[in-house]
Amino acid sequence: MSVSETIETTEQVADLRRRLDASRDHARAAIRSLVDDPTFLRRMKFERLGCDPLNVENSQNLAEQIDMQATCEAAYDALCVLRSRHPDKIWEFAPGADGSGHDIVSIDGTVAAEVFAAVRVTNNRKLKDDIEKLRRSPCVTFRYAFFRAPGVHEKQPPEGDILVVALAF
Repeated sequence: MSVSETIETTEQVADLRRRLDASRDHARAAIRSLVDDPTFLRRMKFERLGCDPLNVENSQNLAEQIDMQATCEAAYDALCVLRSRHPDKIWEFAPGADGSGHDIVSIDGTVAAEVFAAVRVTNNRKLKDDIEKLRRSPCVTFRYAFFRAPGVHEKQPPEGDILVVALAF
């Protein structure tokens, strides 16, 4: 996955969108080339036919791209929400971040968000784990847990001081 990026301007946000679109188009072309191949599932899983959702030059298997593409698309939408709620902030954007870092965090550390996309909101306790991760950041003033899952559109109840946001599908 891509490394963290600093996002300050509308142009940088538009560039994220362009790169997400380019990687989606790259995946579409790869999938089209596999339509008549009887080994297409194996090839999607094990061959580097896909790419990093934010960098088409960084190849990976299509199965991983599909998963990370959904996460990056959700993170992009979350970033747009955060920019509208906190327009004066500069952001570190690192969807799928491992370790103690947040998927999206303001440079000044006052706003943090975790983001995921899943088939079901309960998959792998991801929402609960993201909420716990946010709770372990006591110096953060505004905390958000964003997610995208099919069939979940309604407003979510907050978890204490953490705003839980179901992103439109």
